[in-house]
Amino acid sequence: MYARFWKRALAAMLDLLVVASIHQVSVILSIFIMYSFSTINNYERFDELLWIFDIVRSVLVLVVLWCYFAIMESSKFQATFGKLAMGLKVVDQEGKRITFRRATARFWSKSLSAITVLIGWFIAGFTKKKQALHDLIADTCLVEEEVLDTRQVETVASV
Repeated sequence: MYARFWKRALAAMLDLLVVASIHQVSVILSIFIMYSFSTINNYERFDELLWIFDIVRSVLVLVVLWCYFAIMESSKFQATFGKLAMGLKVVDQEGKRITFRRATARFWSKSLSAITVLIGWFIAGFTKKKQALHDLIADTCLVEEEVLDTRQVETVASV
């Protein structure tokens, strides 16, 4: 069974907590590091240093988020922590585990779902396989874990 819209939404909110936590840790570390740099007494270049440091921190957070989503969704778990909590798994069109490359495409495609004023996510409520825009682009589906396990048992039993 394909993941229902509200289950997907709840999983996304749980993952948002993980993402927010990662971001907050990076902000706290940034403040600590910048405070340490402020004791250097080179205040002429401090604003420039702050600007560069903020860009580097933002890029690093983006890389960490990409790794979180892509590694977790292509791992044996086939899900992020939010999806695991909701009993969901990311699969390809054949119900198999996705590759890191496909998980990467799914992650970066989420920006398209976002810039469409979230319509990219809401279309999951109206597509046959309950796919959001990023699922359609990456050719993936989000399924309920219990149903996937039942299908795997049926496949093994028929062999």
